[in-house]
This record gives sequence, structure tokens and C-alpha cells, in this order.
Amino acid sequence: MFYTLHRILKLSIWTLIALLLVWLYRQREALEPLWVWYDVYDNGGIQNSEQLPRIEGKGINIYDGHTFQLESSNRYYNVRLTGFASPEPPLSGDELQRELRRREVLKERVFMKPVSVDITYSNQNSYLGIVYANGTNLNLLYLTNDLSRFKPEFVKSTPRDVQYRFFSAVRWHKKQAHEKGAEVALHSE
Repeated sequence: MFYTLHRILKLSIWTLIALLLVWLYRQREALEPLWVWYDVYDNGGIQNSEQLPRIEGKGINIYDGHTFQLESSNRYYNVRLTGFASPEPPLSGDELQRELRRREVLKERVFMKPVSVDITYSNQNSYLGIVYANGTNLNLLYLTNDLSRFKPEFVKSTPRDVQYRFFSAVRWHKKQAHEKGAEVALHSE
């Protein structure tokens, strides 16, 4: 009798655990911000909460898909979008197409238009930063449209809220790519 009760209790506990895991799996969308915060924590940015210094001006020259020249108060600065590594030459055909798209997007959004830059790193007249053009965060635009490859170690020094936006955009892009891949698989059957 005791052995039977022990078995029933053990089976009930395992059933509850299985039901809890199923429930957690179904709630994965609601738990997504926790995973993003874990990414921020893992990148070392959970403690940093200060504001980034900002500079505003007009984009006057495009150097490559990540870099442009900014004129602010009659001074000129080279600005590079933070969080991305430069592609190593020689560029593959796909990377060359991506670079052309990056340049086109940067030219369309920045050239002779007002922009603001949240500076993550500065060196004399060169800035590394988060670029806003007409209210759009270009760094996140690059991430969500697969224009550049994100390097988490390049945003380690940024505040946690900025890192959260980067990691959230990366997760969103991966989810969209996964769903698009599932749609392609369904249409090919």
C-alpha cells in the first residue's frame, strides 16, 4: 500500500513539473524581456545607467556604410555607428551588396540632413556613437534590416538601456528570420 502511494505521489510530482514546463514554454513570449536582460547582464552592462553625451549637426559626407562626416557648430567630426565590426577585405558578393545597401541607407538618412549622435567613444575629432536621423535610431535600423553584424563586445561600455535596445533588436531580428524561414519551408512543400 505504501509503495503504491509513493508511486502515485511521485507520478503526480513529475506530472506537475511537466505541466509547469509546458506552461513556461507557452509563456516564452512574455518571458522574452528576461532573456534580453540576461544578455545585458552577461555583456557586463547591468550596472551602467548614466546618460551618453549628445552632439547634433548635419551629415555632410559619407565615407562607408558605417561612417560619415558630421558638421556641428562649424567643426567637423567623423562619426561611426557603434556596435558593428567593419567587414574584412576581400568582401564576398553578399557582403559587397550589404555594404552598398548600407551606404545607400546612410546617404538617404544622413546626407545633408540633421542628425544627433549619442557618443559612446570619442577620440579627438572622431566619434563612435548611436546615430539618430529624423527620430530613427540608425544602429537599430541596421540590426533589424540585416545590414550589419552586431558585436556585443563593442557596446560593453554603453548604459544598460542602450544595450537592452541592441539585444532586443537582435532577438527580434532572429525571431523574424526564423519565422521567415518557416514560411519559406511551408511554401516550398
